[in-house]
Amino acid sequence: MIVELLGPPGAGKSALLPAATRELARWSGRICEPADQAVDRHLHSSTAGRLLAPLLGGRPRRLRALLVDVPYGLAFMLSRPRLTLSAAAAIRLAPVGWGHRWTLLMRWAGVAARQHFLRGRIGGEIVIFDEGLYHRAVNLFAWRSTSDRQRPGSIRGELQAYLRAAPAPDVAIFVDAADEVTGQRLAARGLPLRLRGWSPVQVAAFLASAGQIARAIPAETADRTRWLWIENASTLDAAGRELAAALRLLVPPLNPAAPAGWPIEPPRRAPSLRRPDRWWRSRPHPLDVDQRLELQEVMAGLGIETVRGARSIGAGRSWNVVVDTNGGRLVVKRYKPSVEIEAITSEHGVLRRLDELHLPAPRLVVGPDGTTVVRRDGASFAAFQHVDGHLPMHELILLPASRRRLACAAGSALALLHLALTDHPPAGFPRTGLGPHGMRQDTSADHAEGLRHGATALSVSGRSMAALADRVCELDARLVAASLRTTLVHGDYGPYNLLVRPGEPLLVVDFELSRLDWRLLDLVTAAPRFAVSRARFSADRFAAFLSGYLERAPDMRSELAAAPALLEFLNLRRAAVCLRRHADSPSAALLREAADRVKAARLLAAGTHRLIPAFEAAWR
Repeated sequence: MIVELLGPPGAGKSALLPAATRELARWSGRICEPADQAVDRHLHSSTAGRLLAPLLGGRPRRLRALLVDVPYGLAFMLSRPRLTLSAAAAIRLAPVGWGHRWTLLMRWAGVAARQHFLRGRIGGEIVIFDEGLYHRAVNLFAWRSTSDRQRPGSIRGELQAYLRAAPAPDVAIFVDAADEVTGQRLAARGLPLRLRGWSPVQVAAFLASAGQIARAIPAETADRTRWLWIENASTLDAAGRELAAALRLLVPPLNPAAPAGWPIEPPRRAPSLRRPDRWWRSRPHPLDVDQRLELQEVMAGLGIETVRGARSIGAGRSWNVVVDTNGGRLVVKRYKPSVEIEAITSEHGVLRRLDELHLPAPRLVVGPDGTTVVRRDGASFAAFQHVDGHLPMHELILLPASRRRLACAAGSALALLHLALTDHPPAGFPRTGLGPHGMRQDTSADHAEGLRHGATALSVSGRSMAALADRVCELDARLVAASLRTTLVHGDYGPYNLLVRPGEPLLVVDFELSRLDWRLLDLVTAAPRFAVSRARFSADRFAAFLSGYLERAPDMRSELAAAPALLEFLNLRRAAVCLRRHADSPSAALLREAADRVKAARLLAAGTHRLIPAFEAAWR
């Protein structure tokens, strides 16, 4: 997380830096350090840093210049040409000597390089920039307002262009003080080199110009970052107490520490590589006129009036739109027509519970009347807080060892979810789960009937399908008699619903199939998803997922004996659903899936399915 301190010259940003570091670390429970210190720590942990540090005489400034400022400064400028051109134009027009212009450029490039360097390395830690890229705008534009009789309003367009192109910090802390106070502080400690030799009138004009530009930055970037205001007009202790009080007002915390035991993806030195096909499918698209009108009505239903930008993402059956508002970035989801209101109610009940427990999961946006669902033309919508930087696990190109480690962490996360949601009353009862009395709401008799009527479609004998129909009822009775543990399950736990980011807790998303059901159901359906790829089935990843789960919930080991029967039961139920849908609307894909499900159920019944030895190894 990047935090920036900014404000007028002499407001006391540097003096407040230790208090800000201390309070942020105490409030968030994370490592918190100034930017140069963070850069040095990461450099000395790298191979190049360890080799070059002795050659440079142990001088960290030289090491930063060689390994960070030059290469990462160039990379930053190439990656953000608009920002680079904006900064270059401001430096060129500044009414100062060429030596001072060179200093402005080097300081701007140094800050940009260090922020670019740290963005790819910090995970849950917090890094504070005393004067980051937002504050550099004060240094770039304040000079022009003092020399050529331009006021900040006349260069507002250039300032806006710079701030729009600059990467926003996660949180910005504005340290303010009156112009008279800043002038007295600068005079008491000695004027900066750039102001020495100026008359008191010129110094006052510069401070007034810098103050006006600095105070304009929060208004121009209110939709991009979270702001804290600190009035540092009296003593440093009072400003520190004010900062601590302001931090406590931010709910939820900026970056809450993961709960005890929650798996965290370790930082990787190599960047995360996405599969090109997945990236292409999930690229953003502009909204058409009808979608924009629909979005405005949904936002109004949630009490959000200002929408600054929106784009659709993903290629699933749900409609997902990333929306920039004054309150931050949100994701608006339109549920598939097949998702009933009971399922949405169940999902939102689960998300509220996870929010109460501070577990990593999507955070709902609540409307002014307490509602989280907006209905429009028969469709259901909900909004969630956007999470930056996370990617679905199945979109990443990972080494086998990394994929096994993530499979183990995913198993641990699922176990912790089950433990957190056990004994929590469900908010709704979707048809696919257990009812209020613990009995399955969609009975096996209905599925047995669907199997009997599907003999013709699958080109198999009626006697064979009748045997499968009897089998699904038999398995249902056996599983009910086994008294399996129940909880609110995820319902669709897999790599595609697990978001990862180096150094951050694993984030579980998409709870629209959550319901009251057997814990074992989530386990036996999720484990194969982390073990199967296009190339092969990985017994190692399967075992890693189960070991991660059983490490957190060892009491589930005894229930694994029922895993083959439960998988056979689920395959037969899904085959019946596919056959019924095929009867209503013929589809070759549904017919193929039904045939595959019947084949898997027969292998499980015969004890020859490839998953049986894997479950038995974990069970025994």
